[in-house]
Amino acid sequence: MDNAAAGANVAMQDFLSIPSGSGVPSSPWLVDETVSSDGSGCYVSTMTYKSPSEIVTDLDAINAQGGTMLLNISPTSDGTIPQEQIDILNALGVHLGAQ
Repeated sequence: MDNAAAGANVAMQDFLSIPSGSGVPSSPWLVDETVSSDGSGCYVSTMTYKSPSEIVTDLDAINAQGGTMLLNISPTSDGTIPQEQIDILNALGVHLGAQ
């Protein structure tokens, strides 16, 4: 998007998986990731989870290539975040140096 006359020039490419090689853009980009090991973008009662180390590895790979990771968590229908997801978020916080 180029709207230089209005003072804006904003765009971000959104990928479903981590690009590699010549597929890595030089402009801002992000990857949508989910805590679910089966790729679910919403809470399901049979939900299985990626390990915190898998998500940290993906985050580091994305950041090393200049990208941003959008991590989708999946609250239950009443808005509660399941403990497994809280544990994943806490592990990411530790990895990033958060207290």
